[in-house]
Order: sequence, then C-alpha cells, then structure tokens
Amino acid sequence: MWRPGGARRSGRRQAGERPLFERLLFTVMGPADRGDLSAPVRQSPARPPARCSQCSQPYEDHEIVRDPGLTFTRCPPARS
Repeated sequence: MWRPGGARRSGRRQAGERPLFERLLFTVMGPADRGDLSAPVRQSPARPPARCSQCSQPYEDHEIVRDPGLTFTRCPPARS
C-alpha cells in the first residue's frame, strides 16, 4: 500500500492488529465459546459394525483379496 513519503507497509502486522474481516467477525460473533475446561469429556456412543451393501453382513466376516493393482472383498457364504 502506498503511503505519503514513499514508505511502503511491510506484510507484517503490528502486535494486536487484526485484519478487517477478522475484526468484523469478532464484533458480530464475539470470542470463541470454549465451554468449561474442567468439564468431563463426553464419550461418543459405540458405532455399530459396518455392513456390506451387497449381503448385509459385517465387513469383519468378508475376505479381503489383494492382487497387484487390484483390491476387493469377497462376501462370505450366505448364513442359513
């Protein structure tokens, strides 16, 4: 940016100086909401095992075939 006297502003910002967009966001949204730091960590519920879209059986029961340049899974035999 051009300044009187030929001085150019370097790309560095002064301490405490924020870009315009950041200042606008801060004035509208406020500081980040971090919550209580001493609160216990919430545990996520256990995920059900992933199921195959072809046979509806868990992927753990499938056979993984790895050939050079090709990898695929084979469905297990149907359960009776």
